[in-house]
Amino acid sequence: MKVSTALFLFIYSFPVLANKKIYPITSMELTSREGVFSLMSLRRHEAIRLDCNSFIHEWVVYRSSEVYDRIPLSERECVELFQVIRTGLERAPSVCIIYDMQRFVFRYSKLCPSPHKKIVK
Repeated sequence: MKVSTALFLFIYSFPVLANKKIYPITSMELTSREGVFSLMSLRRHEAIRLDCNSFIHEWVVYRSSEVYDRIPLSERECVELFQVIRTGLERAPSVCIIYDMQRFVFRYSKLCPSPHKKIVK
């Protein structure tokens, strides 16, 4: 009985984790382009660019200098992400940005959840 319950909970919680992308941000710097910010992640070899200036605003994730992921943003989403990250980094050494791939929304948290724990909606 215990094994089947644990297996059910594992299978049930997996899609919740699989549908979230977690970005632990430690710093934000201006680039040479106005409205484009370079974000550093706690993850080794991961960098993020928040582009609120180009025709298509976007969140671009680089791993080992290659584009790994690209998420288009509305102007409002871009400005809100910038403000959340700036304010979060003024108050703490890092801020956690969570992207929900099912709902296509960004959320934030002071701490990033462990990849082994269920993310509360």
